[in-house]
Amino acid sequence: MTQKPVNLRLYFDVQELVRPISNTKQVNSGAVSKSVRLYCPQFPLYPENDCDEVYPKIYIGNARKAKDQKALKSLGITHVVNCCMGPRFNQINTSQEFYREFNIEFHGIPAIDQPSFQILPFLKEAVTFMEQALSSGGTVYVHCQQGVSRSATVVLAFLMMTKGMDLMAAIKRVRSKRPVTPNDGFLRQLCELQEEIDASAEPGNE
Repeated sequence: MTQKPVNLRLYFDVQELVRPISNTKQVNSGAVSKSVRLYCPQFPLYPENDCDEVYPKIYIGNARKAKDQKALKSLGITHVVNCCMGPRFNQINTSQEFYREFNIEFHGIPAIDQPSFQILPFLKEAVTFMEQALSSGGTVYVHCQQGVSRSATVVLAFLMMTKGMDLMAAIKRVRSKRPVTPNDGFLRQLCELQEEIDASAEPGNE
């Protein structure tokens, strides 16, 4: 598939901003092998926590926590966005029925964590679901398998589309709470989203 041209300056700035960094605590504790520390000092490690609140009442997390309904309820979660919904490898096949007993609302995105996956068409509906959740006083848990790429992409889009943040500001905000790293294809699509937002804000396009 031919990639749509993007703002290269923004794209390279974003790439630099999300460059994977090692988790110092895990490295120093010996959780990472000596060979990895020696030859891959920038080896991206999974976040220390199952989930983190990256914006008031918005959590990014992993699938393990997503499958623990009681733990979600104890966090005050009222809405779940599964960004890896499906039966394929690296997906989690939850549904509204899975959360019904706990009165948690559900929205699913059948994304796979590959640069070629077109996640952009799914973002508007997911953002609307999240916005409605917050407006009703809810708390949203957005997850994929590890809470690093797919879920981060959706939350970044939410901040861009509803909170007036540009892509760089949104990434800095989220990464101050959780070491997320959307894959390269998702970063390109977020750059596309930024251009769409900027174009719609130009005089005469309101």
